[in-house]
Amino acid sequence: LQRQPEVEQAHFRLGQLYLNEKKYNEAVNSFRKALSLNSRFADSHYYLGLAYGELKQYDKAINEFSATLQIEPNYLEAYYNMGNLYTRQKKYSKAVEAYGRLLEKKPDHLMALYLTGDAYYALGRYKDAERMFKKTLEVNFGFTAAQMALKKVQQKLKEQPGA
Repeated sequence: LQRQPEVEQAHFRLGQLYLNEKKYNEAVNSFRKALSLNSRFADSHYYLGLAYGELKQYDKAINEFSATLQIEPNYLEAYYNMGNLYTRQKKYSKAVEAYGRLLEKKPDHLMALYLTGDAYYALGRYKDAERMFKKTLEVNFGFTAAQMALKKVQQKLKEQPGA
């Protein structure tokens, strides 16, 4: 099969349009068609992951984000979205791992810092949660949700000194 980059791009762009119009099944079909023409196109894997995520097919979405990262290890949004999907599934340890991989590459990623703190809190790891919320506020002190989360976790630590 001869590669036809213009046809691959057409399917990819059509998938993006469907995604923007919230036509997720059509988006999946278009991105899969683009990938059938070039399986090494990281953007097609990434956007297919987004479409699967919207369809609540989280395992398929995570697989596509993983495929994205195998092709392009610095595709930070893939780590971020994996963390979000793990959080939706209440797989907080895996969420911490995904956000952590992102933070290795971009230590000041505001939402990854905050959501890592949130995942630690859900795991009952209050000291780690406190540390992440403090780091979040170092990046953006005006982030109200992080200020409130920090107060909440500090209250929890007062109630449970050994936590």
